[in-house]
Amino acid sequence: MYLPLGPGIVRVTPASVQRGATISIDIQGYNTHFKEDDPSLNVILKNDNNLLCASEITIGSSSVINAEYGIPPDLRTNNKKDYYNLIIYNEQDGTFFLRDAFAVERADTAKGISMKCTTILEMVSPEGKNFPYREILYESIRNLFFHVPMWFTMIFLMLIAFIGSILYLSNGKEEYDLIASSAAGVGVFFGTLGILTGMQWANFTWGAPWVNDPKLNGAALGMLVYLAYFVLRGSLNDETKRARVSAVYSVFAFVIFIVFIFVIPRLTQSLHPGSGGNPGFNTYDLDSVMRPVFYSAVAGFIILGCWMLSLTVRYRQLFKIQSEKN
Repeated sequence: MYLPLGPGIVRVTPASVQRGATISIDIQGYNTHFKEDDPSLNVILKNDNNLLCASEITIGSSSVINAEYGIPPDLRTNNKKDYYNLIIYNEQDGTFFLRDAFAVERADTAKGISMKCTTILEMVSPEGKNFPYREILYESIRNLFFHVPMWFTMIFLMLIAFIGSILYLSNGKEEYDLIASSAAGVGVFFGTLGILTGMQWANFTWGAPWVNDPKLNGAALGMLVYLAYFVLRGSLNDETKRARVSAVYSVFAFVIFIVFIFVIPRLTQSLHPGSGGNPGFNTYDLDSVMRPVFYSAVAGFIILGCWMLSLTVRYRQLFKIQSEKN
């Protein structure tokens, strides 16, 4: 929790200019270390066709700079408006950027000075270890180590319930029904925690704890499917019939749940990672600093879930033995 976030760019104002104009851009950084008379500082606007260097850079503070550009009237473009990535480099912060930070609009009558440059910046990491700076997420990126492992643990426990139900239907042993129902119960607990942490994250990044998103709606429907599983078990008094019917329901519930949270969101557009073909954990989402912590968190939460499952099974076994004695 004490590991700082890497440097990044929060905003750029103004957001656009016409070709041929001279523009002064205010840049707000995050966890940056801008310094006066820093010869290593470079501020560049770049897209696939053009590279523009600042004619003058003024330091406002360690996180605020002003860069002036003369936009050439003869920029290569086929569009009415071209978007540029803003790239900043200094020795302490390394290289960081903001995608599509600035737009240059076409102006047929524009006249201006040329500030084209040939400087090429290599991607250099900041000094020390940092979590990656991600637009919109900021410090809330740390929630990745809680929210996602809780859902992984829930899915793992639901898989145990699925396998336990199949084994019960195969040989009718009561212990498999006990394991399946207990795993579903602990899984719902972790799923509830996953939804609560997800709502906190959504409130910070999207401005509301719940939005009309296929991933979120699918998760809610999946949880309702498993809550109905416990309603079904509670409505049947005969133990053998309850175990058999619940096992059949559990098998279908797991398949439906996977469809709701994995298949449908991948086929639709969603604010949530892991949608529209995005696997959710690519080089943009995780880096070498986050991966060891993330995978350790996943393993730790799964172990915790298995431990809670074993306690639940043992408690229910003892409770049943005590009930039979009485």
